Amino acid sequence: MAACSPSPAAIRDGGVLMGNRLAFRCFIALIGVLAFVVMSLAAPRLVSAASPCTISGTAGSDTLTGTARADVICGLGGNDVIKGLGGNDQLKGGAGSDTFVASTTADGADTIVGGSGKDTASYAARTGAVAVTLDGKANDGATGEGDNVGGDVENVTSGSGADRLSGSALGNRLDSGAGNDALSGLDGDDLLFAGYGNDSLRGGPGTDRCDPGLGTDTASECEPFDVVRLTGTIGADRKLSPVYARAYVIDGTATLKAGVTLTLAPGAVLKGGSLDVNGTVSAAGTLGRRAILTSWRDDSVGGATDGGNYTAPAAGDFDIAIGARGGTLNLNQADLRFAGIATPSSEGTPTVTVRNSALRDSGLHLSRGDVRFKSNSFVRTPLSLQSLSAPVVQDNTFADSQIFDGSATQPLLVDKVGDLAGIHSNTATGGAVQRTFCIMQSTVASSWTVDPASRAIYDLDTVTIDPGATMTISPEAAVKSGPTNGDSIRVEGTLRVSATEATRPILTSAVDDSVGGSTDCNGGRSYEPTAGDFDIQVLPGGTLDLDQADLRFAGIATPSSEGTPTVTVRNSALRDSGLHLSRGDVRFKSNSFVRTPLSLQSLSAPVVQDNTFADSQIFDGSATQPLLVDKVGDLAGIHSNTATGGAVQRTFYIMQSTVASSWTVDPANNGVYRLDGVTVADGATMTVSSDAVLKNSGDASLTVSKGGTLKATDATFTSYGDDSVEGDSDGDDGPGTWSGIDAELGSTVTISGSLLKNASIAIDANSGWETSTTPYADVTVTGSTFEGNGFDIENGYKDWPLIGKPVTVIGSAVNPALVSFHWHTCVPPPTDPPLPTVEIKIWDVEWGAPDDTCPPDYTERKNHP
Repeated sequence: MAACSPSPAAIRDGGVLMGNRLAFRCFIALIGVLAFVVMSLAAPRLVSAASPCTISGTAGSDTLTGTARADVICGLGGNDVIKGLGGNDQLKGGAGSDTFVASTTADGADTIVGGSGKDTASYAARTGAVAVTLDGKANDGATGEGDNVGGDVENVTSGSGADRLSGSALGNRLDSGAGNDALSGLDGDDLLFAGYGNDSLRGGPGTDRCDPGLGTDTASECEPFDVVRLTGTIGADRKLSPVYARAYVIDGTATLKAGVTLTLAPGAVLKGGSLDVNGTVSAAGTLGRRAILTSWRDDSVGGATDGGNYTAPAAGDFDIAIGARGGTLNLNQADLRFAGIATPSSEGTPTVTVRNSALRDSGLHLSRGDVRFKSNSFVRTPLSLQSLSAPVVQDNTFADSQIFDGSATQPLLVDKVGDLAGIHSNTATGGAVQRTFCIMQSTVASSWTVDPASRAIYDLDTVTIDPGATMTISPEAAVKSGPTNGDSIRVEGTLRVSATEATRPILTSAVDDSVGGSTDCNGGRSYEPTAGDFDIQVLPGGTLDLDQADLRFAGIATPSSEGTPTVTVRNSALRDSGLHLSRGDVRFKSNSFVRTPLSLQSLSAPVVQDNTFADSQIFDGSATQPLLVDKVGDLAGIHSNTATGGAVQRTFYIMQSTVASSWTVDPANNGVYRLDGVTVADGATMTVSSDAVLKNSGDASLTVSKGGTLKATDATFTSYGDDSVEGDSDGDDGPGTWSGIDAELGSTVTISGSLLKNASIAIDANSGWETSTTPYADVTVTGSTFEGNGFDIENGYKDWPLIGKPVTVIGSAVNPALVSFHWHTCVPPPTDPPLPTVEIKIWDVEWGAPDDTCPPDYTERKNHP
């Protein structure tokens, strides 16, 4: 500021002008000083390799951070972490293995000098692309950043951009993060590790080890490690690659920590040992280059890794336990050998997904979690599923798969599964047991299809079809069940078969060796198959719909006392079985029953039509005839059936049932009908076909109610014990008697050309007590024969006059001593040859005036005392 001091000349001049000049000169000088200060503060610090350290570490391991200016940071000794921040910095590691950390974005043109030790330049925080070559040139970092990573830095780590990392003549380690990266080791023995993304790895000269990342990576000029051994806790994500090691071997037990992923690259070999999976094991191989998981004693892959133990590998050697809390096994295009996979925990939801893989000489027992097996090959490897909600087992093949650790005797064992819908389209080959899938105590909760026998045989042990669910048995399927108590199909939804005669599926006993051989899921029981082994229970609301089925050694029942189940069986073959249906809508049409009786009880209007019964007699003591009908509301739907065999086997037994609409009794060449308390209701008609035989039981009568109609032409009515007609139907001696036809007041009975025998009263006309306005029964018997009856005709006793038509007997052989008419009869005029006359025995009657007259030319004969 000396220039602002007044000069002698200025003072001497003494004028104002000179004073102003002085002030102006001082102002200019001040401006110059301020500019110098500002420029000095703003100018970058110029440093060089020879510049002194502005920030220094110690002989220990330090973390050193620079400023926004150009710094010289010297780590000195120890394994230091050095961060330059802004400015064109000189970063010197010194002795030790130092790490130089770049900022998240370009932070100046830094020069990095590694010094001695294994040093690392880390661009891991970068999201943009970086390029780093360990050649000592200022062309590293982001585009235009101008970093110079020296050749004495051995390792580089990059971030999530599309990075290019190249080594030097030293042995380098190059680690890339996410992004599609290119790693080149150049000279030296290098380690190349790719991260996520589709990466390219090139080892170059030297012995290089390359570990592809978790994308679609390529590797070249790389040599595998010999063996990498794993033990203890695996606490960070890791990828196993054949270019990194020829085999990975778990010594003893390794634990994969929760949240950690162990990835097997195509061609990787992992041997065990025991692996507890609390994180994720993932293998994504290719068809030609599968990842391999096998026994530590398996020398066929990855070389000898058993330490000189020459024991042969066996199922379960590699024990993989999927943990309850987040454990996941995800294998795609993997090769699993001599292994065991289990979900041993009683809690949580582990996940097991295996697809497009080959499993051999192993065994799998999964009792928890989300389980899915699709499009796999199982060889000598059974699969056991227990207590799962809805497993998926689809499109797999099982070959010679039977025994694993005593827990499975078939290739597929399913126990206590909540929904079977996902188990289908699998194929098993081998012996009978090896071709059988065992399904036990499980449920169809939605929709399940049982495969054809060409794929496998199914042995069902207590399967429940839930309401609204459907179980479909495919054409040509073979399904077995039983024979112990509780082995049943419980139908609350729908059980359906729809096939053709040539493709009928077979439903039979578990011990029926004629179908698929000896396949019993319960240990090869030596029982002989018997009726009822394959037990189908149709519960309230359930539907059984069989069309073209082959049912053997089975039982079908509607056991509940409530609800309305539906049973429809048509065009099917039933043999050595028995059916007892006591509820619901029941329909049997066009079926073949062989040694298979059908019992219907307490049904409203069953349909049994166009069926054939052969040698059908006994089932569990509940039926002694091929068809037993008891307490049925309308017999209209029971007709056109045929029975063959002995006398009992040709007898249809109808008891305590009603004709509510219209019923036709078939001819005897179809079968004999045993009636025990049948009633023709008001407005209904019972028609007895020509040549029909009705055998009637004990004290029961065939009752025609008021308004009902009975028509019989050329039929035979006799007692059930009458062996002279169609043989011994009851196995007893003597014909016995029956109560006859009870024609109530107001009924209509028309009998022509028939035989009525062995009744206490063959026709009891006008029975019942009604009002005086009730008409007679309209009873007409023409050209018929009465034989061995207590009374042939009794025109019932009444103590007041009746109206209507009297009993008419024309041209019939009647025992005169056994006819009692209340009112009168009409005798036809003489004929040539003469018709038999009816002599009337008068006894204990009260007289009344008739209210009807005989037809013309008939003689009225009154029962006068």
